[in-house]
Amino acid sequence: MASSDTANQPTLARIALGDMVRRAREAKRLQPAELGAMIGYNRNSIVRIESGEQGTKALVIEKICQVLDIPAEQMSLMTSLVVRGKERGWWESFKNGAPSKFSLFAETEQTASLIQNWSTETIPGLVQTPEYLAELQSVALPLPHNQLPDIRGFRLKRQELLAKRRDKFRIQLLIGISALHHLDQMAAGIRSDQYGRLAEVDKHGRYEIRVAHRAHAAVDGGFTILTPGRGPAGQVRNSFVYIEFLDGYRYIEKTDVVSRYEQAFESAFASAAPLKEYLP
Repeated sequence: MASSDTANQPTLARIALGDMVRRAREAKRLQPAELGAMIGYNRNSIVRIESGEQGTKALVIEKICQVLDIPAEQMSLMTSLVVRGKERGWWESFKNGAPSKFSLFAETEQTASLIQNWSTETIPGLVQTPEYLAELQSVALPLPHNQLPDIRGFRLKRQELLAKRRDKFRIQLLIGISALHHLDQMAAGIRSDQYGRLAEVDKHGRYEIRVAHRAHAAVDGGFTILTPGRGPAGQVRNSFVYIEFLDGYRYIEKTDVVSRYEQAFESAFASAAPLKEYLP
């Protein structure tokens, strides 16, 4: 059983296990349906295991290892990932405060080597104060009353877990000038505390905050790019983009599309002004 909040990452464990199954299957030149037939499973079950969409049992993994000639040492790692894939994720305590299927983002954020966030209209969630968030919620779309504590708790927990990390990682935050204009219209106490929080975080070696003082032709909304660190099985996954909309969210994993987002972010970040130029 995991001993800390950051160790509980069942989604990443299932993805790592699925990657190992897929690579071993492809090495044998088998299709998912063929592997499924060899162990008494159907094609869809194999696909869901390989994608990390569903967990499985140690007995199933042992059967897969036997038919694919996977060495005992690797099988031991895979069965340990089965157990880790069934653990309770830290984010599950805030189910009313996070979008469905947000676990991939939440867990990757806590292990990412690089986090790049472009927030055009609001202060990024990773550096929001509770009072600023509450003010945003008061003027946003009406939400069920029972959701508000979880939304705040979830965001603060993300900040707390990042603050506890001792590994090497970087966070680049690009804030649209409109977000600061909106902040300037808030009550004095909220405004002062939020600017203080920004100034405090900006002094931290892991954070770099800049202000985009003009619009970028390629972007009309915010997004986050996560560059994952090493996964539970030591594997390195590709970067992906996460975008939230009014009615949902989108993960972008196609390498060429992610590359365009990375180029847009890096271009805008390079031309943006340091946060200190905008602090009161």
